[in-house]
Amino acid sequence: MKVTALDIQQKEFARSFRGLAAEEVRTFLDQVGAQLEELARENIELREELKRREERIDALTSREKLLQETLVTAQRLSDEVKAQARKEAENIVAEAELRGEILLQQANERLAEVLGDITEMKRQRALFATQLRQAADAQLQLLEAIDAEPASLDKVTRLPRAAGAAD
Repeated sequence: MKVTALDIQQKEFARSFRGLAAEEVRTFLDQVGAQLEELARENIELREELKRREERIDALTSREKLLQETLVTAQRLSDEVKAQARKEAENIVAEAELRGEILLQQANERLAEVLGDITEMKRQRALFATQLRQAADAQLQLLEAIDAEPASLDKVTRLPRAAGAAD
């Protein structure tokens, strides 16, 4: 049976001839009852405080668990982002290398075209120089012929005159 402060304060004892002093027992029981009542109130307050703290601990534990899960998720996402970034970087590098190879191939093809054009121009220059020399030689021969022609014209014109003088 549980004894409360009220039980102690209301407790009555049977009277006996040689019993204890009732007033002292009553005073003592009142003091014990008051103390018991105070301890009961303090016990209730402490239980309520304990309950609040346990609820707070539960809330904090729940938050901690959520935070840990969030950190694990964040770490996993970070790892995934890093892996994806590496893969993207590798793809960009591979694409850049491919573009570089294509540009190099195009540059080599253009170089071959330019070298071919240069060779063709040299050939055409040599041909033009030859043709120019031939034309210059022909002009020189023509000039030489023209220079030589007045003497032969004089011969030609003298002959008929001489024939005409004989007429």
